[in-house]
Amino acid sequence: MDRTQRLESAKQALIINAHQSDIYRHIGELFHGETLYQKAIKAFNCSLNINNQDDQTHCSLGLTLHNLGRHKEAIYHYKKAADLNPKNYTALYYIGFILIQENRVEEAIESLKSCISISKDTSPAYYLLGLALERQGQYKEARRIIDEKILENKTLFPEISFAMGELETKRRQYQCHSSHSGGLVEILLSKLNKKKLHCFGDSHRSVFNNLPFIECHNVGSGTAYNLIKVESTSGAGNQILEKIKIFNPEEDALIMAFAEIDCMEHIGKRSMLDQVDPNDLIKFLANRYCEFIDKLISKGFKVLIYGPAFSGYALNSYASQKERNYMLIKLNQKMRERCNNKKNAWFTSLDDLFINSKNILPRMNFSEDARHLDFFPSGSSEIQSIILSRFIQEMSDTYNEINNRFKTIHSLQNHCVNKPFIIVKNSKKSCLVKGILNEVNKIEIENNKDDFTSMIIDLLDHTLISQISFGINSIGNGKELNIKIFIELFSQKGIVFGSETTAKTGSKFNMIFDPKISRSIRIRFKTLEKSAFTINKLLIAGKIYIVQGLSHCDY
Repeated sequence: MDRTQRLESAKQALIINAHQSDIYRHIGELFHGETLYQKAIKAFNCSLNINNQDDQTHCSLGLTLHNLGRHKEAIYHYKKAADLNPKNYTALYYIGFILIQENRVEEAIESLKSCISISKDTSPAYYLLGLALERQGQYKEARRIIDEKILENKTLFPEISFAMGELETKRRQYQCHSSHSGGLVEILLSKLNKKKLHCFGDSHRSVFNNLPFIECHNVGSGTAYNLIKVESTSGAGNQILEKIKIFNPEEDALIMAFAEIDCMEHIGKRSMLDQVDPNDLIKFLANRYCEFIDKLISKGFKVLIYGPAFSGYALNSYASQKERNYMLIKLNQKMRERCNNKKNAWFTSLDDLFINSKNILPRMNFSEDARHLDFFPSGSSEIQSIILSRFIQEMSDTYNEINNRFKTIHSLQNHCVNKPFIIVKNSKKSCLVKGILNEVNKIEIENNKDDFTSMIIDLLDHTLISQISFGINSIGNGKELNIKIFIELFSQKGIVFGSETTAKTGSKFNMIFDPKISRSIRIRFKTLEKSAFTINKLLIAGKIYIVQGLSHCDY
């Protein structure tokens, strides 16, 4: 039975008994699944009008409000659910999730620990807890919790391996710059001949927080691509069009701050899934974003467009960081070109400051959380001043050097170089080795009879994988060994590929398969007798679009 049929069945059940709160909740959850959030809210409220003590309904309503960016209301309903049922680990998880987004890290840690104490298999909670502890400077505690979870379970939860990789590479640990006050809002408003600015965007709109005469509006995690879509998942475009009805175009101007999510996830993901040149996707995205901007201009508004400054790290990142920042630069360039030809639209970005043009890597010492600029979500006065002054100044082309030196190509790439790994022995539930892979790694494996030794590798980003190979050699007497090898690939959704085979020492193991989007890999070894062997020249490869002009070690 599909979702439409389930919804119709639930409606028929209401005809029979209109006072069953769980039926209204079920209808709300079906509407939520269709991203019909306003209808979902109405259904949940009907349920609560009948039974205000149902923790599941409060939690579901909280999630819908959360997706709409209505954090204060969402927190209220999550906490109400947890108060009604202290064992509602889902509510505790989402409380931790939203508190991290609000940068209330200490409270988030408390909630996530409570969630895990009730449900030890809520793996996303471990990922968020590791992030929160690391943000508090509790690096050893974060590693301890994640390592124990890896050793505890035969099943590999993807988020646990992701957390292991990020903690091992210290990718979120940076010494951040301080900032000083300053602002140019009044000058910008005088140039625009307006009295007030209204900013809409994803979480990166927060760079404009706490500035006079600028009001920031939370419209959820909308994408630039879907603003023009009437029934998008977040409904961000509709929310903007609804809110501006009460604004006065004679006095108010707009700031749009979208596209970071597009660059972090969607361009790379669609390129991998559809095998499409990302440059074509970027052009299409710029066209759709500008179509929505034109709609705002047609209503009499002047529009400032703030492009993403860099692409950092996230659980749902697709393609390597260099690729994502290259795509981001290209998108910003397309948006600048289009806005230069528009009346009443101006574009700026800080990518030339916060992305190193020599290697296309972000300057992460300007970010406290490896995704947003300093002092998120309060906003940095120094960075605000730069953005505002750039809107005022005539834009200059900063992309010639990059365009001349780099281009995208379709090539085979070894994705395991410089990636974190951990080796775990199943019987002893102990960590044997932990570290960073390189091109010459020779890793020793010792197996007891009928025992498993597992090697877990985190690629740090979701990547297209189609081949795994390595050499196998005996240690000691050189006796030839038969080794059972189990290969498993994981994405954020779970396992995406699994296969087993047998290999002999003194040979090269090589497995080629249909390309799979993966972030972590587990290779398990099993022998029928006590043995010791090495694996070397590990290759985890796939054909993807990469930036030509970068050295191999830069990837």
